[in-house]
Amino acid sequence: MEIEFLQLSGKNYPKGIKKAVIDALKENGAPQTSFVSVVLAGKKELGDHPVLTYVNQDIKKPFVFPPDGKHYLGEVIVDAEAKSQKEIIDLARHGTLHLLGIHH
Repeated sequence: MEIEFLQLSGKNYPKGIKKAVIDALKENGAPQTSFVSVVLAGKKELGDHPVLTYVNQDIKKPFVFPPDGKHYLGEVIVDAEAKSQKEIIDLARHGTLHLLGIHH
């Protein structure tokens, strides 16, 4: 499993965020070749755009497997201005679950 981190804010990623995302993937049966991007961005970087943690896609669409063999699940955008590092980790995990189709 591969997690890509993109930092658009000056804030550092908290320790434990990669483990939280990978654990969420493993616990829910994601393929070993899963690829997720996690973006840490604040209001300055996002402007007036709403923050979406997932894109709800039609599950009837066919799966496409790119030639590199990775299963691109999507991108999780986390608010860099969250109250604590624990909240940033929780938001990243929550967004990952949405990418897997687990909604509440």
